[in-house]
This record gives sequence, C-alpha cells and structure tokens, in this order.
Amino acid sequence: MIRARKLKNGDRVGLVAPGTRPDSAATVAFAARVVEEMGFTAVTGQHVLETHGHLAGTDQQRLQDLNGFLSDPAIAAIFCISGGFGALPLLDRLDYDAVVQNPKLIVGSDENTALLLAVHIRCALPVVLGPNLDRVRSAKSFDSLKRCVTTADAAVFETRSESIGEKRISLMYSSYNGQAAGVTLGGHLGSIISLMGTPFQPDFEGKILCLDEYNERYDTLERWFTNLFISGSLAKVSGTAFGEFAGCGARGNQTVLPIEDSFGERLKQVRKPNLFGFGFGRTNVSESLPLGVPAELDTMRGTIKVLHGAVE
Repeated sequence: MIRARKLKNGDRVGLVAPGTRPDSAATVAFAARVVEEMGFTAVTGQHVLETHGHLAGTDQQRLQDLNGFLSDPAIAAIFCISGGFGALPLLDRLDYDAVVQNPKLIVGSDENTALLLAVHIRCALPVVLGPNLDRVRSAKSFDSLKRCVTTADAAVFETRSESIGEKRISLMYSSYNGQAAGVTLGGHLGSIISLMGTPFQPDFEGKILCLDEYNERYDTLERWFTNLFISGSLAKVSGTAFGEFAGCGARGNQTVLPIEDSFGERLKQVRKPNLFGFGFGRTNVSESLPLGVPAELDTMRGTIKVLHGAVE
C-alpha cells in the first residue's frame, strides 16, 4: 500500500469535474472558496465549465484535467467539484503510473466513486469518500473533510441521532448484530454495481463495505443489492455500514420494502454484522470517510472506528 501525504497550509489542490458539469461558474467559485478557507490553494481544472451534453466537456477534456493534475508534482490533492455520471468512461485511460510515482489524495462521492475505487484498486492508494465540493454546506461537513485530509489519526464515526428535548437518540438500526474488522471499501451503490464485471471490480474479501445512494427508487436499490448478494460479494465482506440514502423511497409503490428491510434480510442470510444510519455519503452534513484503511465496525456501539487515516 502507498499513501498520499497529509495536506498542509498552502498546498495546491486541483479541482475537477469528472462527470456532470457544475451548475454554474458561481458553483465553481464556491468550491474554490471552500478549499481556500481550509488553508489550501485552489487550482481549477481548465475544462470544468465546458459543456458536452450534461458533462463538463468531452471525455478527453475531462481526462486532460484529471491526468494533468495526477502528473503534476506541484498538486498535492484532487477534489471533485460535482458528481453525476461521467467518471466511468475515463477509468481505462487514467494515468495510474503517475499516481504510483507521485501519490496524492483524491476526494469525492456520488458517481465519482468509480474514480476513487479505480485508483484505489489499481494503485493500492487510500482515497476519501467525502462530499463533492458543491455539497459542502455545513460546518460539520467542512470540518470533517478538513480533518480527513490533514491528519492520519484514528477516528470514530457514529451513527446519526435526533434531538428529543435534552436527549440525543441514535438513528442506528441493525438486522444482524456483532463486531467486524476489515478494510473500508464502498461509496455510491450504483457506481459499485457499474464496476462489476470490469477490470475495476472491487475485491470484497474481508472488507467493511460502506454504501450510500441518493434519490433512487427502493426497487432499483434492492435489485442492485441483490446483485451483490447472488454474486457472492456480500458473503465475503466482514461487515456492512450504510449512509442516509437521502431522497430514496418507494415512489408510489407502497409494497416495495425500505432498504432496512430488504438489505437487512440479505445480510441476515449471510450472517454479516450491519449498521444503518451513518452520516457519510450525499447529505448536507456528510462526513468524510477514508477508504482503503483498517477499521472496526461495532453494531452495539453504533460506530465505525477507522484505525488510520487515508494519509501519512
């Protein structure tokens, strides 16, 4: 395994849009300000505001921004501005040799999961499942991201909770309790499914699988998760953790089970500890989770303990 170094004040951070074009020039400016407020120097990709259908330029233009930053020793990290489909067609043309020769942190979420996992799988480099910069809209999200890229210390992630009077009540749920140890893997469920059967298919053996999705139908989610079940992938993991799955629902089909029921039943069948209710993934308060690092899942405590950060 190789690791990127932790970021320090003044480090240059490349901003890219591997998929969907950012909403506007104002969105790109906001992303740059987020990076600058963290104490880093934002360097915006040349093509992030190009337009090719819904994408931020052609495949070649988006690839030019990515590979340019990967091969530039003056760039210490790469942060994604926006998500959306588009990273997948770039994977077989990324400059993985440059990643190995000059490891740097890569941060993103949503469908940028494909990019993160491809780099992690090909280069054995930990990456960060953190909010795309256009989604950093709370102090918690900002602080979590900054901490994740500036320290290698262990960290504990707790399930979300609700305030009821003076008390905080955890939103955690598990269909099969226990403890599990392994290496963190995961991200956007749809993107992981898109990698199955490709050279970038993850190795699920002994992993703490951390999954999230956004604005998707329950029946589609169940079909994707069943793919992991019948492929034998779920039987290989040590444990599974789930984000908020914001915006997901039955969409008028009230007979479709929510994910706690449908996913939970599959995980009971393979007897794997699982825990619903974490804050990673696409929410306004999303936490940044290192992928490719040793961790422990405890369903009774409602925690994931990351034993080492993504950086050194």
